[in-house]
Amino acid sequence: MTTTPIFGLEEVVPNDPLAYATINFAMRWFEVLARQVIINTTLAAPPGSPAEGDLYFVATSPTGAWSGQAGKLAAWINGGWTFKTVYTGMEFWVVNASARQRWSGSAWV
Repeated sequence: MTTTPIFGLEEVVPNDPLAYATINFAMRWFEVLARQVIINTTLAAPPGSPAEGDLYFVATSPTGAWSGQAGKLAAWINGGWTFKTVYTGMEFWVVNASARQRWSGSAWV
């Protein structure tokens, strides 16, 4: 599987019989990232009732469906959690902080 260099979105490969699924999933991630809103950056466990497109930052020592995903972005897409790496310099409105914050590579500032 090849991915885009910045957001890590899956690319369509030649002769992919399910190209539409790859494209649709990438579009969902693009929508989530383009919205530039993280609901919470301090949770280590997934919320009980996420809405489609909700985005979180996974805090240290995650549990449940987020286990092993510390320090990644978690998005609720198509009824399940999916994860992407957060890159230094990415900026989001962080709802739980009521502020626009940038990932420094080790913390939200």
